[in-house]
Amino acid sequence: MKTSATFSAVCILFFLFLNSCTKSDPEELGASYSRVRLYDDTLPDPRNHSIRIAAGNGRLLMTYGNFFERFFMVNGAAIEPPPPKNAWMLTDNEGNLIKRGTFPSGLAMGDILAMPDNSFLIVTSIGDFSSQGSYGGVQLMRLDPNGVLSSVDTLDLPVSDPVMILATVHLSLSQNGNALLYFGYSSQGGFGGSFIGEMTVQGDFLWHKEFMDYTITDCVSDPNGGYLITGKIFYLMTYTSTVFIMNTNATADSLWFREIVCVDAGNGLDNGIGQIVSSGDGNYRLSYADWAANYSRQNTEVVTFNQEGEFLDTTVVALGASVAIQKDSKGLFLLYGIDAVYGSVTDQFNSSYAILDAEMNLTTKSQFQNLTTDMMNAACRTSDGKIACFGIIQSYGKRYYIPQLILFN
Repeated sequence: MKTSATFSAVCILFFLFLNSCTKSDPEELGASYSRVRLYDDTLPDPRNHSIRIAAGNGRLLMTYGNFFERFFMVNGAAIEPPPPKNAWMLTDNEGNLIKRGTFPSGLAMGDILAMPDNSFLIVTSIGDFSSQGSYGGVQLMRLDPNGVLSSVDTLDLPVSDPVMILATVHLSLSQNGNALLYFGYSSQGGFGGSFIGEMTVQGDFLWHKEFMDYTITDCVSDPNGGYLITGKIFYLMTYTSTVFIMNTNATADSLWFREIVCVDAGNGLDNGIGQIVSSGDGNYRLSYADWAANYSRQNTEVVTFNQEGEFLDTTVVALGASVAIQKDSKGLFLLYGIDAVYGSVTDQFNSSYAILDAEMNLTTKSQFQNLTTDMMNAACRTSDGKIACFGIIQSYGKRYYIPQLILFN
């Protein structure tokens, strides 16, 4: 009993120290954040593809989990992890827990989307992930404002051919207050492309489009009733990708199209995250990852462009593939998360972030901490203007991982 009490005290002291420590990244430029919240749940494996966060009116919904069914080694012994699970937590804007639960699916979570009525839509891919994909399966779930999981439906996708979904299933808010669903796929007919469609909260599609050879990574509404879409074009002969921006009407018919030539933006799927955010002055910023010319490192590039598709400015940040969030009225927050799918349970990974001002000057670049592994893989802007970063951090003893929320003013 004395040993157990001592261990608990050491754990508490460790986390207090972890949350108050000064970060030692030599590139740090004045980083600070306002609050760190740790939650009492555990994951046995850092290889996690289910970390998501979305902000509603005074609410944050966070999803996390682990769908890998495998043994891993601890002190030379093979340990079988618990069954795969996907969990959710509903909190207020300060991270105070309101309700938590688990989803019925144990497979790969996609995006979560806050709706105008303060409910949340959640999508997940369903199928056999041992074959690296899911034929035809997207599950739609709805969480009402009180944290009640009110519906779970498997979508009838209006695709021209049965498809194998590749990487993340995405959600964005449509011009009409519905949901836009989009994802990359490979078809049974041997061709690849992307699906995008507008659907109601019940999962009924109002329209849809399929694009051959494009991977869509983000879609946002424009002020003219249409959309700005970004993604990647994959070239099989060189096995490299470039980035595109497209402006469309309300049903995704192209109005203009711009391609950005890259050294290599990724393998054609979701890595090399591409996102569009407002610059606060009527223009937009596209962030995407590209390799340096000598392939020595991956950078995040930020291109400022106007509604006519004219490129106005470019900034390069020495940070890997990053999530981009508008900060304040004109600044930009970049989160470089860690995908540890190819790592070992005992490897250490650390997430980083950067803050740019309105002129795209780098003001902050830092790790969250470097004492133990963390993977802060999701971020959003709260309804009261804070930046919320969500992920998992390694617990004391370097064995289990717990959910963590970090808030920036």
